[in-house]
Order: sequence, then C-alpha cells, then structure tokens
Amino acid sequence: MTAPRAVDIPCLDNSLACLLTFGSATFAERVLDSCALAGFREVDIVLGEDSKCVQEALKDDARWGIKLNWHYVPVSATPYAILQRLALRDGQRLLLGHGHQWVSDRILFSLIKSCDVAMHIAKAVSWTGWLSMERSSVAFIDPTMNFAALSRLAAATRPERCLIARYSEFANPDSALSLLLTQNLPLYDMTGDAVPESWLRMSWGAMSPDAIVHPQSIMTGPILVGPGCLIARNARVGPGVVLSPHALIAQGAVVKGSLVLANTYVDSRSVLEHCLARGNTAQMCNRIGGQAANSDGMNSSMLMAQPVSAGVFWQLLAACLALTFLPSFLLLLLWNYFSFQPFLWQKMRAVCFCRLDAGPLYCSDLRQPHLSSARSVWLVGCYGALLDVMQGRRSWFGMRPRTQTQWSRLGRDWQKLFLQMAPGFFYTPAWGDNNAALDADAQVAANAYLAAQSSFERRLSIFNTSARKAFIRLNYLF
Repeated sequence: MTAPRAVDIPCLDNSLACLLTFGSATFAERVLDSCALAGFREVDIVLGEDSKCVQEALKDDARWGIKLNWHYVPVSATPYAILQRLALRDGQRLLLGHGHQWVSDRILFSLIKSCDVAMHIAKAVSWTGWLSMERSSVAFIDPTMNFAALSRLAAATRPERCLIARYSEFANPDSALSLLLTQNLPLYDMTGDAVPESWLRMSWGAMSPDAIVHPQSIMTGPILVGPGCLIARNARVGPGVVLSPHALIAQGAVVKGSLVLANTYVDSRSVLEHCLARGNTAQMCNRIGGQAANSDGMNSSMLMAQPVSAGVFWQLLAACLALTFLPSFLLLLLWNYFSFQPFLWQKMRAVCFCRLDAGPLYCSDLRQPHLSSARSVWLVGCYGALLDVMQGRRSWFGMRPRTQTQWSRLGRDWQKLFLQMAPGFFYTPAWGDNNAALDADAQVAANAYLAAQSSFERRLSIFNTSARKAFIRLNYLF
C-alpha cells in the first residue's frame, strides 16, 4: 500500500492511491473485504510514507477477522525488498497484491489454489497487480524492482497460467477518469460487500446512518452518501453520485455523475457533472463530458460547441483525403486489434471557442491518438483528427486541443491571445514534442508563436515540419 495517487486527481489530505474512495469505503478496505471473502486469515501490509493514515483507516482489523502484520519500507517506490525477509515455509505460496488495485474474491480464491497471474482486458491486456508464486520463485524478484518492472515480469508469464478478471472484478484508480468510472461498480451493484450492512437502504441508493439528507432535496439514484455528509434542501443530487465522508451539498447545488471527495463543500452556485470535486477544486473528466460551474478558476460553465468551420473548400479537401486513406485506415484498425493495441482514437472534450466578456467556454469532443508508443495507434488518431476537419470541428492550422482545465490554467493574457484560434490538425512543434509528456510551458510557447506568425509562409513551414515527422514515424512503422 505504497503507490501514490495519480497526478490529475485533486489534492487530498494524503498522497496514497489505496486511500481513494471506492464507493462506500476506500480501495484498501475493499481489498481487505475481498481477502476476507476469499478466506484469508493473515495479511502482511507494506507501508511507506503516510503510513499513519493507512493504519488509522485499517486499525479495526476485527472487521475482517484477519490478522494484519505491518511492515515499513524507507523507499515507497521499491516495496518488494520485504519479500526476501518473509519466513515462508516449504510448500507455502505467496500471494502478492497492491492495496490500490482491487480484484474480486473469486480472483483471489483462484490465486490461492494455483500459481497464476491475474490479468485484465480493456483496450489492451494489463496486469491487475495480483499474482501468486511458490516460495522458490520469490528469490527471482529483485529487491530494487519498482511496480513498472514487476508489471513487465508479470506480463511475461505464459498465457496458460493467467487468470482473466472481468470488468466487474477489477478496479484501478490510475487516473481521474478511471477513478470516476470505478464508482459505477458499487453504484450499480449495491449487493454483497459493496455497501456496509449498517447503512440505510433508500429508494435512491444507500446512506450512512449518521448522514443527513433533507426530505426536500431531490435525489435521483443510484447514490451513495458517506458518513457525516449533509445534503441541504432543494439540492439536486444524482444519478451516479458518490459522496465521501463529510461532504456538504448546499441548498440549490447540482451534482450529477460525480465523486465528491472527503471534507468538500459544494456551494449553492455549483453545477458539478462528471467530475471529481475536492475542496475548491473540481477535475473535469473530459472523455465523459459535462458541466462544472464554480467559483474556482478551473470550473466554468460548458456549453455545446459552436461550429469551427475550416471553410467549405478545406472541408471538402479533408473529405477527399479521408476517402483516399480509408483502405489504409481499415488495415491499421485490424493491425491494432490483433496486436492488442487501442483499437480506435480517444475522444477529448476540448475548448473550441471562448468569449471573455460573456464567460462561457464552447467545447467539442475531438478525436485524439491514445498515449501509446505504437505508430499504428498514432496514425489512427491522425485519421480521426482528419475527420474532425471534415466535420468542421477543427481548422487545418490552429492550436493544440486543450481541455477546460488546461484553458483555465492559462493566464488572462494568454487567453486573450488564443481567443479566436480553433484547434488545428497542424500546429507549431514545441521543443518537447519528442517526449512522452510534453511540457505545458512548451505548448503555450508554441501556440503563442503560431498566434503571432499567421503568414502563409509560416503555415507552409509548419506543414513541412509535421510532414517530416510523420514520414519518420512511417519509416519506423514499416
């Protein structure tokens, strides 16, 4: 239980992923629920920084009937050195898991019976963070390994020794979006261990006995209301909402499809939809879309996009190119499918237009390549961007697509400069373009250069640079 939370999840009182909300409990508690249902009697818990927070959350081990042994490591990123010091007897098997990666009790029970690796299939095959091994195999785990290295080792296991966790049997908060989507598991299946027996079952969901819900609030299930929460009169909550402990929803506030983290006050002016809220910060999950209106700078009202047409001629040109490259696009889809790469592009809720005087941001769903090193995935994303130009959602030359959060982080002067520039198919290369994580300052500087240099020669230069980079990627692919 040493993994840090994802960087796009709003700041919490602690930095551990295992203490993030998972329905009516934390990931750490839900993992121990699965262990108890699978018949475990003893669990060794490895802690690094913020160990007191985990111990405080799990101090009542009588809840599970499991003996908890506590271990501490000086470096949280390499917690596996403790495995060499465990006194395993001959014939004993080690089951290794991670407190922020929940799997069902069925998976754990199967891992007890044989040496297996539990995998999960979404857009690609990934490790769930759980495996079992004989005593002799423990010696092959390098004490200096981090999670990424152990993941590669687990993924190299022979396929016939893998368990496959279904969608409802695995949860991992590796991003703000996945944390929000994870809440659907307890929300839409409030049976078994998803909701404590002491909670009150309501027509709209379930609530802790010490939570207060005003009878004149408007509740649309499914909703989970945690301990100490308060929902005021005329507040509109749901559907698909999880309220962590001590969340306060003021009179007139609207919360839909969102996760409100602990100790958060949602005031009467707030409209939260498909986002994570913490303190005075709300993180939009752009692949879901939605609206957030709040006094915090990251939250502005979102409206449907106004057309950002590139002009009829340029749209027709994009349509001709899309038809020309359609056979190649279909071949790339097949390649991605059979190589277990992301099949299609991802959609990004991007700012297309803004009126500073009127206030609202006009946004649209744009097609973007997945964050993958595979060239075929990048090419599929480029084809999707070409379709955006054909449909009038992009211009040929413009800004990098930017989310509402990224737009809100810009200063007022930058916003004025970028005011009338739509997202583009081609954009000015930045000095960090070859890196997996492009520096935000590099993006802003590149956008500013494009805004200041709008001549035909500059556009031609951008096209030449982009075409050269595409040619290099194609050479690597073929």
